[in-house]
This record gives sequence, C-alpha cells and structure tokens, in this order.
Amino acid sequence: MILAHGKCIKHTIFLFMKKVFFSALLLTGITSVSFAQTTNAPAQTPSVAATQQEEKVKVDPAALPEAIKKTLAGDAYKGWQATTAWTSKSQPELYTVELKNADKTQTIKISKDGTVR
Repeated sequence: MILAHGKCIKHTIFLFMKKVFFSALLLTGITSVSFAQTTNAPAQTPSVAATQQEEKVKVDPAALPEAIKKTLAGDAYKGWQATTAWTSKSQPELYTVELKNADKTQTIKISKDGTVR
C-alpha cells in the first residue's frame, strides 16, 4: 500500500522501528556505563578499611609510655581504666586507647608524650 506522499507503509514502519531499536540500544549502552561506574566505587572502600585494619599494632595497656599513663591517671580520666590500646605502623607515636568506666566505654587518641588529640 502506498501513502499519499509516495512511500510504502512497510517502509515507513521499518524506518520507525529502526529508530526505536537504535534509541533503545543507545539508552542501554549509557545505562550500562553509568551502572559500571557506580558499582566500582563501593568495592574500593573495603580494601581501604582492610589496609587500615592491617596497620594496627596491639599494645598491652600496662606497656603504654609513662606520659600516657600519667595523663590517664589524672583527674580527667579518674575512674576510667584502659582496657585495650593500639598504635599503627604508619603513626607509631599516636596511640588509640579504649577506656571503660562501669558500663560506659570511650576511645581516645593520645600521643606518646601524653597529649590527648
């Protein structure tokens, strides 16, 4: 069947379907690229956390430097007891100390000279 402007209906439908197909193909390609970019970002986060976890070096609270023990024995931490302590290989002069007082727990960062950060 021929339309008024001289084109066959089948040819017109074919051109229309061709445009729809390539539009859908283009949309799928764009969606795939954006999805691939967003799924890669979260995968990097656990590796950074794992690296930080590996750097920790556990320290016996009794073996902490004297300056830190003196700070923890002061009025600011009266009643608190150091339960866990660690440092990192990248910053051996900075200690993280977990303190406990009855049912309360707090974590502080303290340098080897006793300065709380």
